[in-house]
Amino acid sequence: MDHSGRTAFCIPILAYHLVTDRPDLGFARVSKAQFRRQMQWLADAGFHSIRVRDLLGGASNPSERWMILTFDDAYSCIEDAAEVMQQYGFVGTCFVISNFMGKANTWDYRFGIRNWKHADTALLRHLLQAGWEIGSHTANHSYLPSLDDHALKYELIESKRALQREFQTQVDSISYPFGRTNQRVCKLAHSAGYRIGVSLGLAPKISDACGIMALPRIGVYSFEPLSVFAMKLNRFYRQTHWILAYQRIISFFSNGTIIWKKLGSYGREKNQKTVLFNQ
Repeated sequence: MDHSGRTAFCIPILAYHLVTDRPDLGFARVSKAQFRRQMQWLADAGFHSIRVRDLLGGASNPSERWMILTFDDAYSCIEDAAEVMQQYGFVGTCFVISNFMGKANTWDYRFGIRNWKHADTALLRHLLQAGWEIGSHTANHSYLPSLDDHALKYELIESKRALQREFQTQVDSISYPFGRTNQRVCKLAHSAGYRIGVSLGLAPKISDACGIMALPRIGVYSFEPLSVFAMKLNRFYRQTHWILAYQRIISFFSNGTIIWKKLGSYGREKNQKTVLFNQ
């Protein structure tokens, strides 16, 4: 496994989820107006976008103001984000839950208003045509460190197979659900054919051990004003450790969904993992 994570992580990788004006109980959301202001700020500050897999080709020269825009879960509202990004010449990396393309987010705790639809294949093809990258967010958005090897291989291999078959494109990158991974997960992801991965809020020991298979990201949230967004980008090179420590605090609150799923409310993967090698 390639452990050159520190070399690759020399540009900021931003992590988005929902870009919408609809309310949501979680805070991993930004309004469309917030998102537009952030893209305007990035353009005015001289940033240029690349995709996650572009890091494999060495597009990480710190003398240039590069950044990466990533979108976990691939909700259908990504269409609005893509339209804004196109105006500024930006592209992104969209991490898709392969078993939920075009479906509702029944993998998540929903509590009434948390009913979001994932992007369908037509929208995802449109993103590819616009220069985006499609990566894996696993098959079912399971908490990977808790799975046995058989179930884990299903989540990793089935997602990669399904996305490559559907879109006829190489899937090199993976975003771990809830941003969490460990050395075992990263090793199996690498064995499954992924060449680069991204995380969110990992402890430094795990991130360093996993290297390029678990590059840290900076989350973007509804409660953060533009000044905080700008501060994280402007101070990225000088205060990376502080910024990532702040991210670990925020990411701690995603434990609620992990615990909910562990209680057994979402056991879909138990019924599906047996089809791993049937194709």
